[in-house]
Amino acid sequence: MKWRVWVFIAVGFTGNAFAQIGNSSAMTDRYGSMFSYSAKPLTWSQFYFYENTKIFSGSATRYSTSSKSVDVKDFGMQIGAQIGLVENMDLILNTNLAQTTTPGNSGTSSSATPRDIYLNLRILPLNFSQGKIRGGFMLTTRWAGAGQASIPFQLYSADKTELGAGFMMSYFARPGWEETALSLHGNIQYFNHGDGGAYIGVTDETTVRNSFNGAAIAGLAVATKNSTSLHFSTGGTYPMLISGRYLFLSGDVYGVAYLTKPPLAAYSRQNYAYLALGAKYQVKDYLGVHVGMDFRIFKNSKTATYTNPVLKVEDINFSGGADHPFWHFYLGLSVPLNPRIKVYSSKSDADLYAEQNRTQTNEVKDILYSEQEIQKRSQNFTPLKEMRRTYKEIIGGLIGVLEPKDKKPAEVIDENAEGNE
Repeated sequence: MKWRVWVFIAVGFTGNAFAQIGNSSAMTDRYGSMFSYSAKPLTWSQFYFYENTKIFSGSATRYSTSSKSVDVKDFGMQIGAQIGLVENMDLILNTNLAQTTTPGNSGTSSSATPRDIYLNLRILPLNFSQGKIRGGFMLTTRWAGAGQASIPFQLYSADKTELGAGFMMSYFARPGWEETALSLHGNIQYFNHGDGGAYIGVTDETTVRNSFNGAAIAGLAVATKNSTSLHFSTGGTYPMLISGRYLFLSGDVYGVAYLTKPPLAAYSRQNYAYLALGAKYQVKDYLGVHVGMDFRIFKNSKTATYTNPVLKVEDINFSGGADHPFWHFYLGLSVPLNPRIKVYSSKSDADLYAEQNRTQTNEVKDILYSEQEIQKRSQNFTPLKEMRRTYKEIIGGLIGVLEPKDKKPAEVIDENAEGNE
C-alpha cells in the first residue's frame, strides 16, 4: 500500500493544488481549523458534510469618468463533502453554489450556477511521535463555472481549469482523540491558474479589437503566460466542554501572494492576508454549527487593476486602494456522519483513554523487545538437549578408554575384590 501512495504523489504533485484557502471556505476539513487544513485524513466509509456561507456588505469606490462611492456585496454559499478512501488518503469535493459577480459597470448580481468546483485528493503518509505530528500533500483540480472570468473580491480565475500542489503539517496534542485537545496546522501551496493566452475582459474580445486602438486595449486583458500564486495558511483549534458539548475555538492567518500576476485588466491582482476567528458548537454528535469573521491585515500598497470603458473593466476598491473587503462574516453547519463526535463527560476521561492507549502501546513494545532478546541470546548458547547429548558422548568415550579391552566392567570389579582379600 505504501508504494501506491508514493506513486500517487510522484504522478500528481506537479499537476494539482489547494483551492479553498482565501475563498468562501470554513471548517471544510473535519480536523482542521477555519481556513487551514489538517493532516489527519478520514478512512474508508467515513463521511463528513459541510455548508458555509460568506457575507459582506459595504461601500467601495468605482472608477469611471470620475470616481464615485457605490454599495457592494460579497456573498457566497459553499457546499461539499469529505470522503475517506483508504489509509492515509481521502477526498474533498466542494463547490460555490451561489456567488455574487459584480461585473464591471453593470452592477452587483448573483449567480446560482455552481462555479469553482474543486476536487481535492489528500495523501497524508507522514506520521511522527505516535501520531502527534502528521504531514502530507493535497492535490486539487479546480473547474471554473458560470462562464465568467475575473470576478471582483474573489480568488482570480480565468474560467479555465486550474492546477497546482501543496503541503500541510499538523500537531495534535492528543492523537487518537484529535477533537478533544489542541491542534495546530500549517499549509503552503503553489497554484497555476492555467490562463496562458486567455482573454479575461468583460466585453467580447472581437468587439474590443474592432474598436479604436482595440488591439492594444485587448492586449491588456490577455494573459501572456500562466498566472501563478502562492497560498499560505496557519491556524489552530481548541475545544472547550460547555453543557456537555464541545465548543471549538479557531484562529487562522491566511493569504495569497502572486508569483506571476494576472493580466492588467484582471480583478483581485493584489497580494493580501486575513486574520480569521471562528467558533463551532457541536449541537449533536452528528451536527455542528459555526460562525466566524475574518479581517484584512495586509494588502499591496497600490491598486493594480486597469480601468477601461471599452473593456467595461472598472477598478472597484476599498479605502486605501484594496481589492478585497475589510471583513467577511461566515455562517454554516457541518455533519460528521461517521464517525460521530464523541463527547467525554470530563477531561479526565479523555486523559484516561489516552493513558490506556499509551500503556497498551508500551506493553506491545515490551513484548516485541522480549522476543527479540530471547532470539538474540538463544543464538549464543547451545540448546540444552544438544549439550546433554554431547556430554553423554564425552563421558561414554572416557569410560571406554579406562576399561580393559578384553574384560567387561563386572569382571574388573571381581578381580579387584579378590586381590584385596
